[in-house]
Amino acid sequence: MEKFKFKILVCLLLSFTFLIGCTRSELSYDFKTKEVKNKAKEVVELINNENSQALLEMSTSSLKEDLSEERLEKIYEEINKGGKFDEFGEISVGGEKDSYSEEDFAITVVNTKYENKDFAYTFNFNKEMELAVFYYKENEK
Repeated sequence: MEKFKFKILVCLLLSFTFLIGCTRSELSYDFKTKEVKNKAKEVVELINNENSQALLEMSTSSLKEDLSEERLEKIYEEINKGGKFDEFGEISVGGEKDSYSEEDFAITVVNTKYENKDFAYTFNFNKEMELAVFYYKENEK
């Protein structure tokens, strides 16, 4: 369990480092809000169905390196503690430009309701609509 907590901490630190190097802005014209929301819903459905292969196929190469099968199993285990998926809540979409690479990203926060718990997922997508950042947290009910 300590090893898992350490990995989550490292993942969070990397995510915050990534976010610090980005500037918050409106969604780039390269993205369509509806498409980003639909892609985010698709990611949540893949997580709920524990479809690791499809999740990795839609991810950037750097995220693929971070999402080992062991890490995905731990994520599924945590999400399954929420019980049966009920519904999507609010989905917000914004944009960021990486200050180092000048690459635009679509950022979406997806609030979800499960039988026992609620989760908020944060996903970043690049222009090719590949999943670049994946983060989740339990929301207070």
